[in-house]
Amino acid sequence: MLGAMFNLFSRSPYALLPSDNNSRQSARKYLTKRTIIFWTSAPAAFILFYFAVFRPLGLWKKSATPLAVAEVDDWRDYPEPPLPPDYEHIYEFERKLPQHNQSLPFPEGSTGRYFYSANHADTSGWNNILQEYIFLAHLAYASQRSFVFDPYEWDPKAKGKWSKFGDKVVPARIPLNALVSGPMAGGPVKNDRTMPRAVNKAYFDKVCPHPTVIPGDVVPEGVGSTDGNFIMVKWVKKLLTMTDRCIRLDGSNSQIFPYYVFGMASLIESWPWMSESPILREFRWSPLVESAVLKNLHRIVPSTTDEGYPDGQIQFPYKPIHGLLAVHIRRGDYIDHCWYLAHYAATFQGWNTFPEYVDKFQVPAGVANGTVTPEAMEVYMEHCLPNHAQVLAKIASVRQTPEAKGLKHIFIMTNAKADWANELKDKLMAQGGWDTVTTSRDMHLSWEQKFISQAVDMLIGQRAQVFIGNGWSSLTSNTVLLRRSMDFLPRATRFW
Repeated sequence: MLGAMFNLFSRSPYALLPSDNNSRQSARKYLTKRTIIFWTSAPAAFILFYFAVFRPLGLWKKSATPLAVAEVDDWRDYPEPPLPPDYEHIYEFERKLPQHNQSLPFPEGSTGRYFYSANHADTSGWNNILQEYIFLAHLAYASQRSFVFDPYEWDPKAKGKWSKFGDKVVPARIPLNALVSGPMAGGPVKNDRTMPRAVNKAYFDKVCPHPTVIPGDVVPEGVGSTDGNFIMVKWVKKLLTMTDRCIRLDGSNSQIFPYYVFGMASLIESWPWMSESPILREFRWSPLVESAVLKNLHRIVPSTTDEGYPDGQIQFPYKPIHGLLAVHIRRGDYIDHCWYLAHYAATFQGWNTFPEYVDKFQVPAGVANGTVTPEAMEVYMEHCLPNHAQVLAKIASVRQTPEAKGLKHIFIMTNAKADWANELKDKLMAQGGWDTVTTSRDMHLSWEQKFISQAVDMLIGQRAQVFIGNGWSSLTSNTVLLRRSMDFLPRATRFW
């Protein structure tokens, strides 16, 4: 039946004219009849063909290639592609970095000095990886070696390009330059051509086929330290004294900067050298992240023109977005995670504990030996998982401060479900005095940008006139660090 329909509709109606040519009138009547049949039957045939063939086979999609969807303004305008993006054009950009050339003179090329930490973290959230990468990149810089970077790896054991997050298919790895640029990702160090540029792992394997492998689980001249500043000083000293051209930390050991280092208040002792490091001072988000912010800025702050170049790029170094309050409200896994934080008597992450910050956290009475009283749990939840009423009260309080003068817009950085976020939006608008309230879920992102949306949120939070964050969150902590590099007043950075 489907074959007969195809034959009917694939032939020109003029091919069905009688061949005897005895009567032009009868020919016209015959043609008119067949044309009417064609146009009245076509819709029914299309519907039948769609449900019989296209839909069962999954063929009725915009494109089977994620790259095609990445070119449009918002992936939600089209059916969701069957697979995540592969970012191949960004991998190609990394492969063609000019420093990937063995004939370059020292300090690069075949005579250059390189540092690769094979034991860096993976299978973690982006911000846990970013915390460590900033420190590793600075270690390479301070020891006058080229930093060797890997992609952001969610699932390093995946044999293909894809992995799973819950029931969702996600990229197993994302190239670093899809998230960040600057010296950490291969960009030059400004006004310092003596420093070798970062390279990717593939080039390191080529230029250093037989690197010196050293264990990375023991701090030189110290054992088991949790002090990031101490670890950095000792490792810089060790690498500066090594004459080996290529250093590779053994991947079978734990990280030299474990995750708990960034949760310690002692982390702020690293600030004197971190504040001067080009890894932080010249830290820049990727063009993919910047373009997402530029495309959505009119939704967040309608009155802004931003400081874009004629080619549509955001001006760097970044400037504050006046009139904007950004708030980070973590939900999702924090519904359970905050409970664990209370039972471990956890305090704010290190970068969130500078003494000049207004909002501090003291472990309440009632937390001891892994037990937490209901009263103490309420204290943790108010700061870690605030409800609508607590969010509204905090924002109302912050609006009364001098740093909040001129605030007209709110951007809510959140992984909350849409209903929860939309209800909060309505309540904030009902407070009065706000021109706009937008959330992460209101952003129009391409298919490629969807999988790096945390970084998009962070650039907005980094530039906001005032920022309120979650003191235990690594996303908040990294945003706070970047704001500090922009010299925001301490009172413009707050916590729940």
